[in-house]
Amino acid sequence: MVKLFLRESFSASIIIAVVILISTPLLIAYAFNVIPHYSHAYGGIIEFYNTSTAGGEEYVQLCPPTSPIYVNRTRLRLAYMNYLDGVSAVSFLLIGSITAYIIARPIEYRYFFIEATYGGGRLRMFLLRLSSAYMLGFISSLLGAVNLSGIMYVLNLYSGMNESFLYSLEILVLETIIAVAVASIVSLFTRSFSTSIFAILGFIALILILGTRYDPLTSIVLANRIVLKGEGVGLYVLTVLASITGSIWRADRIEY
Repeated sequence: MVKLFLRESFSASIIIAVVILISTPLLIAYAFNVIPHYSHAYGGIIEFYNTSTAGGEEYVQLCPPTSPIYVNRTRLRLAYMNYLDGVSAVSFLLIGSITAYIIARPIEYRYFFIEATYGGGRLRMFLLRLSSAYMLGFISSLLGAVNLSGIMYVLNLYSGMNESFLYSLEILVLETIIAVAVASIVSLFTRSFSTSIFAILGFIALILILGTRYDPLTSIVLANRIVLKGEGVGLYVLTVLASITGSIWRADRIEY
């Protein structure tokens, strides 16, 4: 009974959700057509420029003179902000759903309290389940960052693959931290898996709507805004601390 949370964490439903979570950057890229799977080319590959001189001679230029090309990657990243917003929002929802499955479902079906009786108390079992949700989130972030960094590298958002991976990992790890924290407190108060999913969806919608009036607020859900624009760091940290503190308080007092 004490190790039931581990069996649930690696159940078929959770594994499927994790696989989808890892594939999210690729699926969103396809949905947004970020990297088109086809392209069109018009004209010749090599252009010939013919110039007749007074003496009748002809000059053929196979290619124009080359010059350095400078890419403003800051502007480029802002241009693809909608794609990164989509990755963040979907990741928040999926990580929150996994957390709700691990925390809300056992409370809904009441076996959490039996588990707590034999496992050392409600708070201890909650912390074990919370740790399990974070473990799955961090593993998914590590693997998902490989896919996201590949997309970022192809789009030339960063100068190298290592830099792309580090920023991708930072985005997904920050998303995991906030999503698990919010979903845990939602799960403890709703005490229902399905209700928790709707509550998480409502939270995402509420933050995005309020963010239209105060843009830094969106960083609570869209962690990529913190990495790319440095916005809403204080609000993010405050939300995480408040959610974890509230979850611990609620878990210690939750009744059958």
